[in-house]
Amino acid sequence: MAKAYNAVVYDNGLNYFKNNCDKIIVTDGVPNINDYAATVGMKAAEADVTPATFTIAANGAGRKISHGAVDGTVTASTSGNNDLHIAYLDTTNSTVLAITDETTNQPLTAGNPVTFPPIEYKFNAPV
Repeated sequence: MAKAYNAVVYDNGLNYFKNNCDKIIVTDGVPNINDYAATVGMKAAEADVTPATFTIAANGAGRKISHGAVDGTVTASTSGNNDLHIAYLDTTNSTVLAITDETTNQPLTAGNPVTFPPIEYKFNAPV
């Protein structure tokens, strides 16, 4: 699965994402950008984040939002057989802001630490 964004991010921009994302999770399975409850129900790992976690910058003629490595905790063991994804949540408004594929799909063991990798979300300028 490629990256996907909630309409609220398209409508309100990168500052909305930065100011409202308060949790990053790994999902054990493919999340639904429009179904917060189902996405949270697949949570296998989590990390709390703040606006300071994210950086907004130029991306050529466009813009990007990114973050460095973020440490978290595995909350549920996974077998590595499912397609893991990373989801960015606004828990206050029960919204999945963005999702992306987690490409290793390695097994996770509950209670262990996890590090979310640095990621950039790029938005190109209109042509």
